[in-house]
Amino acid sequence: MAAAVVGGKLYALGGISGANLNTNEEYDPASNIWSTKAVMPTARRQLAVAAVGGKLYALGGTSGVYLNTNEEYDPGVAAKFSGLIPNTQYSFKAKARSANGTETPESVLVSTYTLATAAASVSGITFLQSDWNRVSVQWSSGTNAAGFNAPGARYDLQASTGSDFIPVAGSSNTANLSADIAGLSAVTTYYLRVRGVNALGVPADYTVLGSTLTPVKSPANVSPADGATGVSQCPSLQAVLEGNTTAQYHFQVDGLATMDSQGGSPLYSFDQTISQAFTQGAFAGQNAVVSVSSDAYLTVSTAAFTFYSGTQAVTVPLSANTKYYFRARAKSSGGVFSLWSSTWSFTTGEFAGAAPINNAAVANISVSRPVGTETIAISFTIRENNVSTGTTDNNGNWNTADWVFLKFSTAAGADGTWNHAVLGAGGGVGAGASLTLASDNMGVFLDHTAIQSLWTSTATLIWNYAANGVSGYDLGQTLFKVFSIAMVRIPQGSYIYNVADLGGAGYNNLGGNTSVNSAGVIPAGAAAGWPNGYNSFYMMRYEISQGQYAGFLNTLPSASAAALHYATIANGHNMTYTGGNPYGAQYAAADPNAAKNYFSTADAWSFLSWAALRPMTEMEFEKASRDLSPDARVYPWGSGAPTTTLYSPANEAGTHSRNYLNYNNVTDGSKVLDVGRYLSGDVYRTPSQTGASPYGIADLAGSLSDGVLNCSFTSVPSNGNGGISWPANWPAVDSTAKGIRGGNWSNDETRVRVSDRNNASYAGTFRYSYVGVRGVRAP
Repeated sequence: MAAAVVGGKLYALGGISGANLNTNEEYDPASNIWSTKAVMPTARRQLAVAAVGGKLYALGGTSGVYLNTNEEYDPGVAAKFSGLIPNTQYSFKAKARSANGTETPESVLVSTYTLATAAASVSGITFLQSDWNRVSVQWSSGTNAAGFNAPGARYDLQASTGSDFIPVAGSSNTANLSADIAGLSAVTTYYLRVRGVNALGVPADYTVLGSTLTPVKSPANVSPADGATGVSQCPSLQAVLEGNTTAQYHFQVDGLATMDSQGGSPLYSFDQTISQAFTQGAFAGQNAVVSVSSDAYLTVSTAAFTFYSGTQAVTVPLSANTKYYFRARAKSSGGVFSLWSSTWSFTTGEFAGAAPINNAAVANISVSRPVGTETIAISFTIRENNVSTGTTDNNGNWNTADWVFLKFSTAAGADGTWNHAVLGAGGGVGAGASLTLASDNMGVFLDHTAIQSLWTSTATLIWNYAANGVSGYDLGQTLFKVFSIAMVRIPQGSYIYNVADLGGAGYNNLGGNTSVNSAGVIPAGAAAGWPNGYNSFYMMRYEISQGQYAGFLNTLPSASAAALHYATIANGHNMTYTGGNPYGAQYAAADPNAAKNYFSTADAWSFLSWAALRPMTEMEFEKASRDLSPDARVYPWGSGAPTTTLYSPANEAGTHSRNYLNYNNVTDGSKVLDVGRYLSGDVYRTPSQTGASPYGIADLAGSLSDGVLNCSFTSVPSNGNGGISWPANWPAVDSTAKGIRGGNWSNDETRVRVSDRNNASYAGTFRYSYVGVRGVRAP
């Protein structure tokens, strides 16, 4: 390389940079700027440069061979003008003056445009996100210091995922000071730059505006479906992003589609991205309090905000039979919110009764007669929350159901006159269920045929009063009570019994990991037809509640009711007797939804027989607790052990396990809870954390130990006869052929395993705080 000075500027020519160069670069010390000038005709190195008469001469050098070339460069005479307006036409002419003052004539007039400029927006707002795949960019036509473009300038805008702008992902050419670039990818960083192009089409250098992260796409609705009706008053709002995008969510709920009923704000705003405490519900996988510093972004594609269910004193967040609107947006881990989704709507239904998860509410009983010889029709309305059908992972088809039976009194409800009605063929039920008369005519099954948060229907039973020994003359003073017990229909199919031989061989038990693949796999010596769980059967969805037991006592003769009533208030048990009340209203439960504990065998057998149900066998208990073969789960919810996280449930005293089951004899929590508490939605729980079996049966582990017939009982138990004198083929009250299964609130996790038989034999002659019962029945 060689260098020389002309006109106060330095010129550097030629040299080598991997190859011989023909470069000619000018450095202006006044402005401290290098610029490129006309190149030499011959690339070379080791040349000599001389300045003579205002011109440069490049001599000799080598380009692989030695050269004798002499090339001249005339830098000319230049003047620099500052403070000009960008993108503006300026005209110039020049003349020269010699040292002695002689001037040349003026040159011809020439004109050109200054370059157009582009700079960051003077407002400071450069990027406006218009959608997940589109960004709006704005900039300025100049600066206050350097001036602004005159009219007629255009601008080139480019976006790229690389800071070197390779490749270009999108571009725009516009005369405006803003533009959209579309076709971008979600959750991606884009760099943007802009340059001005003057009226002659000559571009200036690019100005880099910065970078922006595109958001995730707006969430799509999962549930409730847009326009859905009859939605629970405590719904789960769910939205979804494509591709399992990691994100946090923000839901808004309002009575107006404009989301501004509360003085410009929505009724509820549930934002997972900021620190706040929720009183109305919780996000999936989180407690009520969201702490941004500790709550991780969810890595699942579905977000859910579930309202807590209200029972008794709890205020239900949403009103019954009301239309609500909701929408969602998502925030990526990069910290950018999507746009709001479309606004969706749903209309609530209402709770069937005070306890939305538990049992059906029956009302409006009416009588129509006659419908046939010695029969009459009994009609009523039935309302129930959270009815369902489903298919397990191993293809077991199940559904919730109601066991409905009728009690009558031909003496206007006088003490001791209530009897169990024998039903006849006919009757029916409205949409959402089917009605099947039991083979012994002691009641009907209402099998639910759809998933509904609130199911309401009318149903009709046909009473064959002659079969009860009642004459037509007695009908004028006959009163009726319709009872409904929530059940689950468990499908026929093979299952695994006594997993890992956890139950041992005692009391005639079957061996470990027995495959119950037919109705003939029964305990040694058992009679044919012994209920081993292979065939389909119905089981109570919940343990008997204290409210149900009070209803039972209020239909019995006073002396029998007194013998079957337990007055002690302890461990969540609180059932009262008020002698001053009229017969039929003397027994009550302080918490009707609480599980009924302190069952003796006589208490349990009396209730089950009165309801025309029967005790379950321990094989039926395990069938209801597991999926069909080859499922070998340890607990009803799966094989993962329960956690020890605690909470204080609404309306119930004490501290208890938050998830799965009521167990572990927690200090200040040695009591029963409401039946179905872990299905109730009082806090958010995953499906497994509800503790329900694959068929949706609640509290088969923990809560109360349920009475069963063990495998040493070899007779086939009959269904109850509708009275408190239970069938003779049930075990006696002091028999060792019965036990309790499932563990209870006082047990640790080892006792709540499905196959645990620590109490395979249990006499039950006394009332204990941890014993409950639920009944079963064949179709």
